[in-house]
Amino acid sequence: MNKFNYENKQYLEKLNELSESYYSKYILFIKKYLKSNESLFLDVGCGSGIVLRLLKSQGYENGYGAEISKLFVKEAKSRGLSNVYHYDGTNLPFNGQKFDLIGSFNVLEHTSEPEIFIKNQISKLKLKGILIVACPNFLSVLFRSNHRRLKGLGRKLSNLLIIISKLLSPVYSFERMDPVIRKKFEYDDDAIVVTNLLDLKSILKKNNCRIIYESGFINYDTALFRIINVIPLARYLLPSCFIVAQKIK
Repeated sequence: MNKFNYENKQYLEKLNELSESYYSKYILFIKKYLKSNESLFLDVGCGSGIVLRLLKSQGYENGYGAEISKLFVKEAKSRGLSNVYHYDGTNLPFNGQKFDLIGSFNVLEHTSEPEIFIKNQISKLKLKGILIVACPNFLSVLFRSNHRRLKGLGRKLSNLLIIISKLLSPVYSFERMDPVIRKKFEYDDDAIVVTNLLDLKSILKKNNCRIIYESGFINYDTALFRIINVIPLARYLLPSCFIVAQKIK
């Protein structure tokens, strides 16, 4: 499998272009499930730390970050975030530490071992702690996308068949794919996992979590989209995965 360069400055610049509103639903749900301003929370794959900075500005001081890119860690620390740490993408560095809430925003699709990535986060949660996972749905059938996994009628029909087969089968596992390597970086070029709601829910349930909330949208939450989201099976066709789960054992 080809490798993506996470120390790419163009990648950092692309992420820094994203507005605060891009993270609004993620931040809203973090605040909803944090018991107090004193609660410990961890943002995995925190990039340059925009979510941690926004929460800190609203009084949530006990935020930590873990990031695979040394370039991003350096950027986060330069912006006043001392609790951001580099890690290998698999083993979180907080020995003995347990968190009230852990979140990852558009990170799962970039991990070489997504199942282990999820398990490690759950292991760092306190009992009844909250896990929030947001990622693209690379089995989406609805809505347009320029990503090769989602582009064209043939691919969308193929995705629909995969969804049907997953619904009929009790066994779920994430499919892998190669990243897109090109001079001009575009969002999700570095994705190597075919993330989707069905596989994600299965992994969480197998690892002693109950699903509190699930949605096929990350950034949009209009009345129309909420209606689409509650139609049976429709959320599996939508462009994103947004799940809130609670550790129960």
